[in-house]
Amino acid sequence: MRIENYDNSTEVVSGGHKDYSIFLAGPTPRSKEVKSWRPEALKIFQSLEFGGTLYYPEFHGPINIAEIDIRQDIYEWERKRLYNSDLILMWLPRSEDLPGLTSNIEFGEHVGSMKLFFGHPKDALKCRYMDWMYKEVTKRNSIDTLEGLIKECCRRIKMADIEKKIAQRKKWSFIIVLYWRPNANKRKYTW
Repeated sequence: MRIENYDNSTEVVSGGHKDYSIFLAGPTPRSKEVKSWRPEALKIFQSLEFGGTLYYPEFHGPINIAEIDIRQDIYEWERKRLYNSDLILMWLPRSEDLPGLTSNIEFGEHVGSMKLFFGHPKDALKCRYMDWMYKEVTKRNSIDTLEGLIKECCRRIKMADIEKKIAQRKKWSFIIVLYWRPNANKRKYTW
């Protein structure tokens, strides 16, 4: 598993690397006193032996985000990875300390892409409309545990990987059938 964060540092945590990625969307703490939910997510991904890349929109190591200038390059970093990721895991433990205002925009922008998987704790603040919209657009229910959400993302990644392999086999079968024709010199083919 690879982890890529704001510092553009890439850390290989475990196992081999596969070419799929998940963006960990959701509120980011604005001070050292507020605990991030992402370290717990990393532990769950490791226990499931996830082998892809996690886009981790936080700085490597402790930092008080309120003390730094949020630069345009951070916004561009997030936007690029949101669009380039295979899946977006959006965990919204919304509280007074983690309001997740940017997450509202990211949710609205990506819910229709079908690559967004959404969840929040049962006691998260102000998530009813997002639950309704998620169900309306994706026909899926939001998930109320971080572990359940991560397992669903890993399951979908595995399904997509299998579908990709099947599609590649079909493509090669088609190419073989198209170009390997017995007695092909007896017929003329035009396109």
